[in-house]
Amino acid sequence: MNDIRSIEQLFNEVDDNKKWFKDLITNCTDETILQIVDALPKRKGKREFLKVYQIFDKNTADKITNLIFLESKFLVNTLKSEIYQRNLNKEDQK
Repeated sequence: MNDIRSIEQLFNEVDDNKKWFKDLITNCTDETILQIVDALPKRKGKREFLKVYQIFDKNTADKITNLIFLESKFLVNTLKSEIYQRNLNKEDQK
């Protein structure tokens, strides 16, 4: 019974993190978006995730890491959407 409760709590946490991330991306600066993109691991190796924790506080890094593992498609699509909406995808912008 505890396993079912734990899984349900995990899904609720992921849903909360998705709402948090969408709000964060919508209301943050361009620089923060670029920091998140820079912090995303190329592979899911231990050293790759250290960058997330070096750039962001533990609470934020935990939420981003949770999304990387459990909802990476959502995370990437949300970032892409905001990047294109803000025109941050242009190479001539720094």
